[in-house]
Amino acid sequence: MTWTAYHRYSTMVSWMDSLRSRYPDLVNEKVMIGKTYEGRNMYLLKVGKPRADGKMKPGIYMDANIHAREWIAGATLTFMVNKMVTEYETNSTARRMMNEIDWYIVPSANPDGYEYSHVAPNNRLWRKTRRVNPFSTDTGCDANRNFDFKWMVAGAVQTPRENTYAGAFPYSEIENVHVTEALLALVPQVKGMLSFHSAAQMWLLPWAYGYERSEDYDELMRVGRAATDALTAVYGIPYEVGTAPDILYRAAGGTLDWAKAKAGAKYSYTPELRDLGFGFVLPPNQIIPSGLETFEAVNVIAQAIFEEFGPTLN
Repeated sequence: MTWTAYHRYSTMVSWMDSLRSRYPDLVNEKVMIGKTYEGRNMYLLKVGKPRADGKMKPGIYMDANIHAREWIAGATLTFMVNKMVTEYETNSTARRMMNEIDWYIVPSANPDGYEYSHVAPNNRLWRKTRRVNPFSTDTGCDANRNFDFKWMVAGAVQTPRENTYAGAFPYSEIENVHVTEALLALVPQVKGMLSFHSAAQMWLLPWAYGYERSEDYDELMRVGRAATDALTAVYGIPYEVGTAPDILYRAAGGTLDWAKAKAGAKYSYTPELRDLGFGFVLPPNQIIPSGLETFEAVNVIAQAIFEEFGPTLN
């Protein structure tokens, strides 16, 4: 897989297979976590250098494309994972990240919607899932409003035609069930969660449902600012850091809040990737720059988690 073009979901899956075949010592597992509404397989990839003593390292979970139209999110995520694995022998930063952390990756948390945004010319900006809603002619739900923590508290609606439709009930979307079960199976190893979005050039932290501060808000802000400082140092792209209500809008029922509240991921963030005036239709020549700058931010998050929870959890 290259990072000079946006690729279909099947190519992402083939890339995972290729990476596991070429780097069996670094790509530990590729696990099917379930099937989408339309029958596509969803996968969790685990990468990292296993410790010789077999002890458990801290873990970071990362996903992308829960909003189908945000193509740069999945492209950036796969670029970074590929960089960590393929440059293990030559890049000291990649080597440290792989030695100190176990990484769990879902390249697309909404494969059906992502594919639909590719195959339907008039739906490049499709955001939601593709589940047929009962008693409605409107398709899909905003999967990032469908988790069961603070569902429907704010920033979501019960009108199926709207982009922020939260579903008829929490976990109406099977894709969210699979992501939740996969993440819960990683408790208490996963200490960080990064769910990549676009396009606002923001680094969001909990809570998104309202203006209440998490107990460790100051710490999350400090690490988030350090991460975006490292990101901005690469190409000068400015990022804001803060909670969604403070710098964007309230949004309940998303991965960001759920991962912190229910999966124990202390360092839970939603990076909203580069915009540059293109919005969601960022040209493919921006994939590599986005990957390179975001890699530096993710490295800062990994270092913070290792320093607090490492070297092992047992």
